[in-house]
Amino acid sequence: MYLNKLELNNFRNYKNIKLEFPKQKTILVGRNAQGKSNLLECVYYLATLSSNRTSSDSEVIYWEESFARIR
Repeated sequence: MYLNKLELNNFRNYKNIKLEFPKQKTILVGRNAQGKSNLLECVYYLATLSSNRTSSDSEVIYWEESFARIR
């Protein structure tokens, strides 16, 4: 499976973001607490319909929002 595009709304620390992955390999680089693990969690969530970091879906929703969306 190749992930070409990803759109997040209210997922963890991402309010609204659209990403494109033009290559077969992507390297995530950034400082601590910038959202690298949140992107990986999102991909895991798409594959399994559950979080690998929490048992409650409400914990993946952006602070004070009522929903999260992954496309």
